[in-house]
Amino acid sequence: MESSLMNKIQSYGNSIQVDVRNGSLASFLIEMPGKNLPDDVKAEIFTEFYSVALSAFNQMDSTYFSKDVYNHLFNVGFLVLIFDCESGGAGVAFRTCTLMRHNQLNILYIEGTAIKAEYQARGIYQGLTKELVRGVDFVVSRTQNPVVVTALSKLFEVVYPITAEPDNEIKDIAKYVAGHLKMSNYECDYMIGRKVYGGILTGTLPTTGNGMDNVVLERINPADGDCLILVCPV
Repeated sequence: MESSLMNKIQSYGNSIQVDVRNGSLASFLIEMPGKNLPDDVKAEIFTEFYSVALSAFNQMDSTYFSKDVYNHLFNVGFLVLIFDCESGGAGVAFRTCTLMRHNQLNILYIEGTAIKAEYQARGIYQGLTKELVRGVDFVVSRTQNPVVVTALSKLFEVVYPITAEPDNEIKDIAKYVAGHLKMSNYECDYMIGRKVYGGILTGTLPTTGNGMDNVVLERINPADGDCLILVCPV
């Protein structure tokens, strides 16, 4: 069953195949959503997917958070919206990303991923990433979340600086992205941003059960708003 929003999105985005576990999900990729979507469709998307962000990040509704979500949905290079066909076409997840070019390298920067709580652990993060890396040399993500580090480590052989020590090329890629993000308190050698956020983005730090929590906490203090820049060769 398709929702009216799903039908509208098909006019503005391309359907993509995202492999997930359990259930039938429909995914659509929209290029330059801030430019290519009319205001009324943006309003419908925000209404549908703001609740997804609240659930994903365990947040209460607030003016600050709503503005942040709106910015992340539309002021990006690409927006992927995911709907559950078996639940009336409800919005269940979204991914935003930007394609960058640096030193003749194609870099996919993952701006953010929000997955409704009950749809987590179904492989949506990995499925999205697999679909979007075609023709890309490196995937980069800014995070303080050990679950994200774990997800990337399952997809790629190396996740700098966690599973291997970065060389100068990797540090340069991370520094370039940090500059794009205007991270003023950035430690280039360690690929760490200090006090980037107001605290832990998800309210409480998610746990992985595989020891990755301790690996991350040895490097950064999420409660202070610290984060890592992760670089993954594709």
